[in-house]
Amino acid sequence: MSRLSSRVSTSRSAWSRTIAGLLAGQVLVIAGFIVFFVVEALRGEAAELSAVFTSVLIFALGAGGLAALARAWWAGQAWPRTPSLVWHALLVPIGWSLAQTRHGLIAAAVLVVAVVGLVGAYRAGADSQE
Repeated sequence: MSRLSSRVSTSRSAWSRTIAGLLAGQVLVIAGFIVFFVVEALRGEAAELSAVFTSVLIFALGAGGLAALARAWWAGQAWPRTPSLVWHALLVPIGWSLAQTRHGLIAAAVLVVAVVGLVGAYRAGADSQE
């Protein structure tokens, strides 16, 4: 293996693992929301059980998709580049709207995740094409 090939492989590995970890963290956050909604429903504090069921289902589907992306990045595959870029691009307006509603810390966290996710997915995908 040449030095250039080795460097690209190491770089791809680092970016792929970074984006995989970032996505796995997002899966855990979504799982936390799922637990919150279920506990709230079990306590009888949810106004509409159908709304809770729908939210849990949508969150579970989203977490499953992000978990699949994380697993693919961890394996060093390049196919999750576009869905990862789209997902993290969608987080930018969410973070921006949170900032405008004076939720500064949450907004900052969402925007940092969005930017790191965009850069990581772009770099990991670009490295895999070399």
